[in-house]
This record gives sequence, structure tokens and C-alpha cells, in this order.
Amino acid sequence: MKKVLLIILAVIVVAALAVGVYLLIPQNATKVTFEGEQCLAIGFIANGKEKDFSEKYLNGSEDFSKLTTITSGDEDQFVVVPKGKDSKIKVWTYKVTEAGEIVIDKVIAENVSEPILIKAETAEVVPKVGIEYEGNNQKIVLPLILSGKDGKIVLGEKSNLIKDISEY
Repeated sequence: MKKVLLIILAVIVVAALAVGVYLLIPQNATKVTFEGEQCLAIGFIANGKEKDFSEKYLNGSEDFSKLTTITSGDEDQFVVVPKGKDSKIKVWTYKVTEAGEIVIDKVIAENVSEPILIKAETAEVVPKVGIEYEGNNQKIVLPLILSGKDGKIVLGEKSNLIKDISEY
């Protein structure tokens, strides 16, 4: 009887250790390294550069296809990586009113705390998709637009908090 109880206890301890180790390992680990106050990484990924991006920032070329994907068109691709699991990302589309104002049209994802792939149409002047990041005592609102000057992603006024991980 004591032997059976010891075996059961040993199995419980091993299971508890396995669960503890599982919880400590980041489930969506990336190779992105943040510097200083950076709390968000975002990158424009040109078509055909998915493998290069995956090898540089993810854990292998197949990982790009495993990212949670949010779609609002298919012209351009952006990857958004929050620094911590306590971060939340919201994604929405914009529209232009009859008065010419740019306003949020509809939220297409919210409370996302893992790396995501956003497939969207972009424009140089009027944004089509935007994101909001909350975490690390920071809030960043960023329309996803590419610069007409150099074709790079526009990081906005809080660019010191954002790491550009683009593959052009």
C-alpha cells in the first residue's frame, strides 16, 4: 500500500514539475530582442521575404505560416510582436467619412497578446488599418502606413518604443 502511494506521489510531483516548466517557457517565443524602453516590435514583410524574416526573428521558416493571422486585405503583410504576455494588441480598420474625417470603422481583433501577422491594404496618406498596443505602462496607437518617401513603415511619434523588424 505504501509503495503504491509513493508511486502516485512521484507521478504527481513529476506532472507538477512538467506543468511548471511548460508555464515558464514562452509559448510564442521569438528571436526579437528589445532594447531600452522598446515594448513593441513591428515590421513590414515584403512578399517573398517571409523565409528571411522567419529565420531572423522567428524560430524557423515554417513559423511564419503558424502566426495568428488577421486579414483586412492581402496587399501587404505586417508582423506585430508585443514584448510581454501582459500586453494587449487591438487591430481595426479605418474609413473616411463624407466630411473627410478618418475614423475607426470596425475592430477586427482585440486582446491579442501574442505575435500576429496582419494582412492588409495600405496607403501613403489615408491609413486602412491601425493598431493599439497597451502594456509595460505604455499605450501606442499606430496606423499601418508606408512612407511615400522611402517605402518604409512609419513608426509615428512613439518610435523610441518601437523596434522596426521589417524585411523589405
